[in-house]
Amino acid sequence: MGDALFGYDMVLQVTQNEINSQFSRLMQQGYIRSLLKTNGLATAGGAFGGGAMTLTSYLRGYIAAPSVAQPMVILASGDNPQQCLFQFALQSQPLTQTVMEQLGFTQAQVDAAFASPQPGPDNSQYGLLVNHEDIAFGSNGEAQTLPNQTVYYWLKRTSVTVGTTTTYSNYLVPGLFYMSGGLYPTLVDLSGLPLRFTVNLDSIPTTPQGIAELVDKGIMPPQVLDTINGSGFNSAYFSLKQLFLNFDTTDFTQWSTTAPPTSTAVTGASIDTASNTFSVSTTTLAQLVGDPGFLTEVSVALQYAFGVGATYDGNPSSTPYIIGVTVTSSNPAQTDPDSTPLLVPTSVGFSSLRNTADSGLSVLNYQVMGGGNANPIQPAPSVGTNFVTSNDYSGELLFSEDVFFRPEIFNPLVQALTSVHAPPASWRQNGMTFTYQTSYEWLVRSTPPPDNRVKTGTYMKVTQKESPNYTIAVSGNTVNVSGSLSITQKLAATLEVLSIEIPLVWSVTCQTSFSQALTLAVGGNGYDLVVNHSQATFSKPVNGPLESNNWEAGLSSFVVQTAWAIIDQLFPTSKLIQELNPARYTVDVVHAQINNTFNKLNSQLNKGLTGGATGNFISPTGAVFLLNAPRFNDALALQMDVTYGV
Repeated sequence: MGDALFGYDMVLQVTQNEINSQFSRLMQQGYIRSLLKTNGLATAGGAFGGGAMTLTSYLRGYIAAPSVAQPMVILASGDNPQQCLFQFALQSQPLTQTVMEQLGFTQAQVDAAFASPQPGPDNSQYGLLVNHEDIAFGSNGEAQTLPNQTVYYWLKRTSVTVGTTTTYSNYLVPGLFYMSGGLYPTLVDLSGLPLRFTVNLDSIPTTPQGIAELVDKGIMPPQVLDTINGSGFNSAYFSLKQLFLNFDTTDFTQWSTTAPPTSTAVTGASIDTASNTFSVSTTTLAQLVGDPGFLTEVSVALQYAFGVGATYDGNPSSTPYIIGVTVTSSNPAQTDPDSTPLLVPTSVGFSSLRNTADSGLSVLNYQVMGGGNANPIQPAPSVGTNFVTSNDYSGELLFSEDVFFRPEIFNPLVQALTSVHAPPASWRQNGMTFTYQTSYEWLVRSTPPPDNRVKTGTYMKVTQKESPNYTIAVSGNTVNVSGSLSITQKLAATLEVLSIEIPLVWSVTCQTSFSQALTLAVGGNGYDLVVNHSQATFSKPVNGPLESNNWEAGLSSFVVQTAWAIIDQLFPTSKLIQELNPARYTVDVVHAQINNTFNKLNSQLNKGLTGGATGNFISPTGAVFLLNAPRFNDALALQMDVTYGV
């Protein structure tokens, strides 16, 4: 992939399937109203006619679960990353007692509607129910009522006969009533017709008290407030925002349908208002959308159902389509003392993004800056990542390389593998593999031997040469650390025999290798990242033979014999073997340092590392997401599948 995060610390991408699933659950629970009951009013005689207010159009019907359509970003509108495509369809609704009470008519009226039925499809019957309703509206800022208005309901009756028993089922057909310009007004069956329009994504600050008010009004599930209070987000250190579809800025004249205009049949009816009878006929969607009256009245109905000033029997009816609630911290040290500040959300932006994967799968981005940034960058319109590639999960959570892999994994490993005696480490990167190879020498000690036959001053020194060759290889959820180390300890001294200076050098070399693995997993709570580490495997370091330089070359036998006498006294082999022991240094220092660092790293990484971020994104149903399959992608971002716990 290789997509950059453009300076953002974290990105949460939620698929449109998850958003649509949330809408579906909210509708099932009654928080999104399924009944559209809209009224179009006009003044008799036109805008300047001064006549009485008249009911000229209306829509009565139930919608199926609304959705954010594919793709979320509408290309024709300039790829605005803070817009999405909202879509819904109306459907026939069984006439239960509850539905009839919502609509305001009785079973007797239903039965009367089929006194003179019209034939419908598949041996069904159409009926026309006449109801009289008081229509609420606002005028000059005051609530008004248009009393006793005639409203026609299109009904459908089906029957099933078993033996001698016939059972009837009645349905409300979603119908749009409007003045089509002919002799009679028209009632159009909108069943199954998908309508869509562009809606802006927007956010507003909120508080726990504000959420409580929405819960009291039946607009939001109480689980949202429970999550906020249960997580301690009602503290003054946290700020809350609602992300929602802002219908107040929607142009409802720019609606469209995804149905094929020329092949989609539409059923309509002409209403004889004098006799309260109707005549059913069939047309095509293409002919219907060519009727300016139809286009206008659909726009009016959409405005009334979703837009500013919409009313529902005198009460606000615009359902707030909330996408989620985000939580940010103003004081990470106080709210998340065990977390790395960079991983605590302090600034959240949002955008939508069309992905080319999975038939145009689209996502909603939460773009997050953490608290470790001195000057957090305000989120730009689009984060520009394509990490979500399927609808198998609700989305993806990413922590950028600079806020997780580098500070939490790579830098501590480099520190563990770098000797204090080494020059500044220079690691080479090739994709997801890092290598370090160098050689350096350092002075262990320098002491002059006390014997007067050796020159005074610094005549003996012990040095150590180290040649590390290390590799950090990242693959999926595993970070493999391996390498080899060659250590040579050397003792050098100078003897003066008969005014001849003789340089003496002894050395011992050992080799060792090791391997260690870090593995990412999700803890049992489902929202915390866990970093496990295997037991480090070391090869047993073995000292090589004691080697010396050819100091005897060119010297007389007398000088050599004299020198050997001094060497046997000052530097016996037993002393040299004890003095030069790189294997002991490897075990006591190198192995211990690596082991200690891995243990320390494991402890640091398992202190609620990601829990402080996962709980900060609350769905409109009150759920917080759970994590799956942590791994590093090829941009070295920590990526995890997200599934909301519903």
